Amino acid sequence: MKDKNDWIYGINTVTEVLTAGKREIKSLYVVENTRNKRIKSVIDLARAKGLTVKTVDAGFFHRFPSAVHQGICASCVSKNLLSIDDLYSHAIKETKTPCFLLLDQITDPRNLGAILRTADCGGVNGVIIPEFNSSGITPIVEKASSGASEYIHICMVTNIKHAIKFMKDIGILVIGADAEGETLLWDQRLDSSCAIVLGSEGKGLRKTVRESCDVLVRLPMIGHVNSLNVSVAAGIFIFERNRQSLKNKV
Repeated sequence: MKDKNDWIYGINTVTEVLTAGKREIKSLYVVENTRNKRIKSVIDLARAKGLTVKTVDAGFFHRFPSAVHQGICASCVSKNLLSIDDLYSHAIKETKTPCFLLLDQITDPRNLGAILRTADCGGVNGVIIPEFNSSGITPIVEKASSGASEYIHICMVTNIKHAIKFMKDIGILVIGADAEGETLLWDQRLDSSCAIVLGSEGKGLRKTVRESCDVLVRLPMIGHVNSLNVSVAAGIFIFERNRQSLKNKV
């Protein structure tokens, strides 16, 4: 559902929102006297779409403390989040073997943004996040996703375990990424319909979420540090699935 307006910032993010055309941009702002050729390209794109571009001084961007805004931002309608039924409906229109990511309590918006970027690049059909104890789809998330959040289907649920049950009820294999999992990633079939569950940055999967999964899969760790950043782990799982799928098509 659409609710309030959001701020977005950064050249890639604004460009992708303009290009995708999935939500209305209310106002576009660029820093005065810019010589950045990429910003000028965004201005041309915006004007081609009939938008008015407002020039502002650098102080205007103080509303984004510590953000890498690159001298461009926009006010636009919030991203449309789907229900889990609609998420699945979109997925099965795209492929007979959809892949979903279920993210349990990912609180760092930059991690979430990086996961969304990887999910889009890797062809994931939908991402499910919990409403509570999790980063929402914030301007930082959208910037970190480099605009990928504009394309990936996202669902927000009140309880991630309900989403897991939904997936299991419709016959989708639920795979938990867990350091204590009995199965190595390379030994797990991923080329059928599946939902990959990733836990929080610090604690991984919660016990009750872990117990809800069909299988727990681990990555082989060789070095001294025993865990990966969750966005890196997500990328490994996603592209191992793609490797298996491509191999089996040959």
